[in-house]
Amino acid sequence: MSHATPAIQKPRRPGSPPDPHAWEEPHVPVRTYIIIFAALMVLMLLTVAAAFLPHHAMGNWSIIIALFIATVKALLVILYFMHVKYASPLVKIFVIAGFVWFFIALGLTFTDYLTRPWLPQSAGWQDHPLRAKTAIPDPVPGEHVTQGGGSAAH
Repeated sequence: MSHATPAIQKPRRPGSPPDPHAWEEPHVPVRTYIIIFAALMVLMLLTVAAAFLPHHAMGNWSIIIALFIATVKALLVILYFMHVKYASPLVKIFVIAGFVWFFIALGLTFTDYLTRPWLPQSAGWQDHPLRAKTAIPDPVPGEHVTQGGGSAAH
């Protein structure tokens, strides 16, 4: 899709060791950015069209389609506009590691959300069985608790 020139080493004096910091970014033609921009605009229109799909007929497929389109758009932005496609292998490793940690965090969040029904539900403070048996009044700011368990306003 792109015709980027390879990375070039800066010129050095003859006989000197290679400079490890002499990495230069490759030149990416404007045509590549225009093609990626056009692809993002087409994908945006597909996203809007996917939003109008009949959800009752498509079921969960409409969500899967929308997420797939969003993933393709994110990959285009990361690879081309963030220059990860032309970056060093170390940068690519850190980008992948970032996504691994992101998916670990999502996985932990969703396992928490999906396993909440497994726990017994709290009845809340007002319906607590010990509180209901002893008829402990609810302390409300500005109210005075009387001897009979009731409250009287000042």
